Amino acid sequence: VEGDSRSVIRKINNHEQDFSDISARTWSAKEITKEFQSCAFHFIGRSGNKTAHAMAQKGLSRGEDGYWVEDAPTLVEAATAEEYRLHEPP
Repeated sequence: VEGDSRSVIRKINNHEQDFSDISARTWSAKEITKEFQSCAFHFIGRSGNKTAHAMAQKGLSRGEDGYWVEDAPTLVEAATAEEYRLHEPP
């Protein structure tokens, strides 16, 4: 799981009790990990979340709940390709 808030990711990855204002959310994130064999939380800068933004935009524009099983919408695929090119090692 990637997030663009370094402090939130630190709180989730910290194994000590969280008494901050967002403790309910960090506790919830930690609880969700118990449903998986493996789960990791990583910080990624805002420039690296264009795909997530494109997915959210597309989802909001639909006006109804839904999910993608195989093929993502063109807008999302384009954002993913751009991110890949930006982060591809030389």
